[in-house]
Amino acid sequence: MKKTILVLASFFMLFGVLIFFVIAFNENFLNTFLDIDGDAAANVGSFFGGIVGAIFSLIGVLLVIYSILLINDETQKNNVREYFFKMLDYYKEDVRALSFGRFKESSPGRAEGKQAISHFRENLKENYKLVNNIIK
Repeated sequence: MKKTILVLASFFMLFGVLIFFVIAFNENFLNTFLDIDGDAAANVGSFFGGIVGAIFSLIGVLLVIYSILLINDETQKNNVREYFFKMLDYYKEDVRALSFGRFKESSPGRAEGKQAISHFRENLKENYKLVNNIIK
C-alpha cells in the first residue's frame, strides 16, 4: 500500500513537471520578445492552475496519506517494543519474587530468585528418583 502510494505520487509528480515544461516551452505561449500578450498569459495561467495545480494537489494528498501510514507503522512498532520491555520487567520481578525452601538436609536453607529455579529442578530430580525407586 505504501509503495503504491509512493509510485503514484512519483508518477504524478513527473507528469506534472512534464506538463509544466510542455506549457512553458509551447510556441504559442513562448514569446522571445518582452511584450506579453494578456490573453495568452491568461490562458496559460488558467490551464496551469487547472491541470498542473490539480496534479500537484493530488500529489500532496497522496504524500499526506503516505505519512499517516508511516506514522501508524511507527506507532505500532513502538507499542510492540514497549510491551516487550514491560513483559521483561514483569519476568524479572517474578524471578526476584521466587523463593524455594530446603528439600534435603545438605542443601542450603532458602533459595531466592534464580537460585530458587535450580533448587526446584534439583528437588524435582530427587523426587523423580524416589518415585522411580518406589515403583520398581
